[in-house]
Amino acid sequence: MRRKGMTMIEILIAVFILALLITVSAKTFTNFFSSSLLDQVVQGSISSLEKAREDSIGGKNGFFYGVHFATTSITIFSGSAYSLGANGNIVANLPSGVQVASTTLDGGGANVIFSPISGETNNAGVVIFLNSRSNATSAVRIYATGISKKE
Repeated sequence: MRRKGMTMIEILIAVFILALLITVSAKTFTNFFSSSLLDQVVQGSISSLEKAREDSIGGKNGFFYGVHFATTSITIFSGSAYSLGANGNIVANLPSGVQVASTTLDGGGANVIFSPISGETNNAGVVIFLNSRSNATSAVRIYATGISKKE
């Protein structure tokens, strides 16, 4: 005599396999999203550095331009020194869970200031970003020429 349908063990095995697939997929998706978010922040910081450098080279408004790295934000500023809340500052807040983990710049500090005409900087070094949700890090290297690249 044949039974129609599934036994309880067959159902439990199917549910277990389905739960395992969902868990693996969710972990993969989370890692991908975290990596993508970190890449966006790194590219945004490189764009900020490029904008400040271009504005310095172009002599926009007759100022030096630079970028200030805080734990949860990146700020483009004008002048030879960063001033919190100054008119003209362009602040980009980092997404939740992503932060500037460290800045190792020549001369210390957290500012990269570009020279007019040449676009060079005396603040070459590395800025490391951390995604605290995945513990992934990514770095931006700033060269003395003023060029910046993802490491």
